[in-house]
Amino acid sequence: MEEEQLISRAGHLGTQWMKALSEIPGIAEVRGQGLMIGLELEKPVGPVREALLRQYFFFTGIAGGHTIRLLPALNVAESDMHRFVEALRSLLVG
Repeated sequence: MEEEQLISRAGHLGTQWMKALSEIPGIAEVRGQGLMIGLELEKPVGPVREALLRQYFFFTGIAGGHTIRLLPALNVAESDMHRFVEALRSLLVG
């Protein structure tokens, strides 16, 4: 973990990811630290989570009726983060 600098990488990628997510219409708030991220949606998360899983194969957690929790592995690929942002944008904006 130290050799691969996963902790500092997580901080850097998390900042980028939160910025990209905060620019998606339909997301009321983005909060977190590193790759541990919470997304407060303007609508209930149930249908969004189901579509993320069934259509895009992204599994997310929940924290209440409007909040999606993200907690990927520390070695998550940047390409997967970009795919997630685009999948969520597609579901929320169309």
